[in-house]
Amino acid sequence: MLGTEPYLAGNVGSGTVEELNDWVEYCNYDGNTAMANLRKSNDQKEPWRVKYWGIGNESWGCGGNMTPEYFANLFRQYATYARDYPSTPIKRIASGADADNYHWTEVMMRDVPHGMMWGLSVHYYTRTG
Repeated sequence: MLGTEPYLAGNVGSGTVEELNDWVEYCNYDGNTAMANLRKSNDQKEPWRVKYWGIGNESWGCGGNMTPEYFANLFRQYATYARDYPSTPIKRIASGADADNYHWTEVMMRDVPHGMMWGLSVHYYTRTG
């Protein structure tokens, strides 16, 4: 009703590359594979065609307590296997920094090849009283 698009975030802290690829395939592929057939058996014949995929979430904290250098390497690996499917090219979004951690952002911009990362999900939390 709002004209919005879903955003799903893959788990790079305790998940696997294969698991993220399976989720993308489950949501986006219209062919004859185990994951596409599982979606169809769950009464969703047509793929959802999810474009926006987070590769990790809050990786600096509860998503793995990682350094930006370590996460940048993981992002590259996971993003490689989060595949585009026919008529559903995906936008790979990296877990961004907490608040004003400019070092995290600088490392991601430096260490992830141009074109591999579509966006960076920056987190900023506030607390009242």
